[in-house]
Amino acid sequence: MLVRDVFGIAPVIHADSYVDRGGLDGHVRRLLERHIHLAITGESRSGKSWLRQNTIIDALVVQCRSGHTVLDLYTLALNTLGLRLSFESASAGSMEGRLYSAGSRGEKLLREVLMADLCGFAEEVSSTGIMFHGADHLALIAAVFQASHRRLVIEDFHYLAYAEQRLFASDLKAFWDLSTYVVVIGVWNGPNLLAELNPELHDRQNELVISWTDFELRRVISQGSAMLMLPVAEAIVERILMLSLGNVARLQLLTLQTLEEAEDATASLPHLL
Repeated sequence: MLVRDVFGIAPVIHADSYVDRGGLDGHVRRLLERHIHLAITGESRSGKSWLRQNTIIDALVVQCRSGHTVLDLYTLALNTLGLRLSFESASAGSMEGRLYSAGSRGEKLLREVLMADLCGFAEEVSSTGIMFHGADHLALIAAVFQASHRRLVIEDFHYLAYAEQRLFASDLKAFWDLSTYVVVIGVWNGPNLLAELNPELHDRQNELVISWTDFELRRVISQGSAMLMLPVAEAIVERILMLSLGNVARLQLLTLQTLEEAEDATASLPHLL
């Protein structure tokens, strides 16, 4: 096993150095069973995405980017499910929409929506597409998410413009009414951003702030180094903790660099004799 397989920053969890601090993983799973939205926040690189990966199985993840609109988020989520969403102008300034499949996976999901009778608002329905009034798009999207049995996760919510954040917070109230619950992950200042954006969400969401104690950070080092069978001296652990400033990603990188340098130095010893 290589050091880089245990320590460092990666898009997927390094299971051998992953620490469930204070039973937080179980707490998140319990919250996911409630009829609420869930917000997960904390400073950059504090382990929010790893926590999500370890607790939300088969999540429907949408990554926010600068310039994205709320409609872009829904479009990306539906694309992942093999569906396409489009809108066009109709008479009297109204909008009509169409949700259609882009392959066998999308067709199967549309059939499940139809079998569950979740689109009574639709104007026209077939095995490959659903026509609807533009104002009904949230009800249809909620129906699709329910039929997919996957939890929508919005990552990097802070990249959305403020106006789009407010619009999404408004949609979250509608999703709650439709029994469709969302996980929102990002970095923001102050508590309960979603409730600040939309006061109607105050009792309809729960926010978790991710932080680390020195004891928990020590466990990251001890657990990973034990798997590698590379003990780390207490003085080095103390220095890594000091330099990491309470940030788990910084600690992961510092531990990776320290152990790799130690391995390199050990490997070079025979050549120095």
